[in-house]
Amino acid sequence: MRNGLADRVLHSEFSSSERRKYRHNYAKLALLIGASLLWYAPAESRGDLLVADRLSYSVYRYSDTGTLLNTVIDHSLDIYQADGITLSPDSRQLYVASSLANQVMRYDYNAANGTVSNASVFADANDGLSFPNDIKFSPDGSTIYIANLSSIKGGVSRFHLDGSSAGSKLQLSTP
Repeated sequence: MRNGLADRVLHSEFSSSERRKYRHNYAKLALLIGASLLWYAPAESRGDLLVADRLSYSVYRYSDTGTLLNTVIDHSLDIYQADGITLSPDSRQLYVASSLANQVMRYDYNAANGTVSNASVFADANDGLSFPNDIKFSPDGSTIYIANLSSIKGGVSRFHLDGSSAGSKLQLSTP
């Protein structure tokens, strides 16, 4: 549940400079209460921080010094309760896990200016996702692993880069 200030900021009752200030502070607070983070340093960048904010359904990009550079994804229900975020090994695609929508979104990512395009569902509940959380690439970059937090359908789903299955779900051992 959002607090009153967050609702007012998100619904534009403030000037654009005030919204930027509050979003910046809100993102900092989100780091403490459950935002997903991703540091990356592609060749054309000194190193940026991408923050997936679960409460505003947004992704923010910060400089290596902590300055808000831009909003990469703004209030998208495609990333409803974002829990995981990662870039492809070549930094050309951004993946965001939407836990409550039971899907992982894939975007073409422009690392030079921090923008996305071509949003698509990479995998969803039809592919076995159940409350997807963390996303990781295999060391060779050929397989994507997605952790599922559901107590019934948990485990780690495996996918090829084209979204096809890379094998059965890895199950966690039970005590």
